[in-house]
Amino acid sequence: MKKIEVERLYLMWRNSEGKTFKIGRLKKIKNRFYFKYFFDIVEKIIDEEDFELLPKLPRHNIEYFSEELFRSFIEMLPNNRRLKEGVDEISDYERLKDNLKNLNNKEFYFIDESEEAI
Repeated sequence: MKKIEVERLYLMWRNSEGKTFKIGRLKKIKNRFYFKYFFDIVEKIIDEEDFELLPKLPRHNIEYFSEELFRSFIEMLPNNRRLKEGVDEISDYERLKDNLKNLNNKEFYFIDESEEAI
């Protein structure tokens, strides 16, 4: 039986004082994307830290699904479309992985599983 590859990135939010919170998980399974906020953490920071949910992902009690990377995350990507050898254009997801902490939105960034274990 072939093992299904699951890639995970964790969405981080930085408040105005620089404190960071792990607020959600983006999964990629067979070119499909799933995003889920961490309900308890988000509930707490909405009340205590003035956190606002992403406008295009407005519910923190469900798991979102999409055939392509969520627009909220695409809009955070730098505008440059870097080329990889032999490929005219890389996917938005590859661009996201290449720019985990270099997003246009300074309140949000991603970490990957290897950083999550640290």
